[in-house]
Amino acid sequence: MKEQFKDILFPYDEMRPIQEDLIEEIDKAIKKGTNLVAHAPTGLGKTIAALAPAISFAMDKDLTIFFLTSRHTQHHLAIETLKHIKEKFNIPCLVTDIVGKQSMCVQEHIQDLYSNEFNEFCKNAKEKHECEFYENTKKDNKISVRAKKVIEELTKSSPNHSEQVIEVCEKEKLCPYEIS
Repeated sequence: MKEQFKDILFPYDEMRPIQEDLIEEIDKAIKKGTNLVAHAPTGLGKTIAALAPAISFAMDKDLTIFFLTSRHTQHHLAIETLKHIKEKFNIPCLVTDIVGKQSMCVQEHIQDLYSNEFNEFCKNAKEKHECEFYENTKKDNKISVRAKKVIEELTKSSPNHSEQVIEVCEKEKLCPYEIS
């Protein structure tokens, strides 16, 4: 690994040569505050090439990173990458993996609804206090004691996949979307 990357939180033993070039360009763009559009083939290591310099910079400047993906499988890759960084460098890593509200909803038969139907259902259920998951999560628009406890537990085990948050929230009868 090049000497210039000594401060970058790269969790693997070696960088691929093309990956080094991408990391260098991403690192420069982050430090200069400019935009970068990169087109690279699947399997190159774009996720770690973006996250490693971004996390290093964000930690140094006390910033938050938003990492967006277009597919659930890409969420998994990002979360796994963050787990590797956390484990190798023993750093705190608070991550919130959010997918669509409907995909996180634990109400029965929600996945059968069209998105506009779901949005209307969710809005009405919250307004009429008919969603036990939302009601258990927020009381008078404040986070409930039970929700705070679950958030603390999830924070300790972060980074978590959205599926893990959904599983915990379903068991605790809380709204996964609101918890996230």
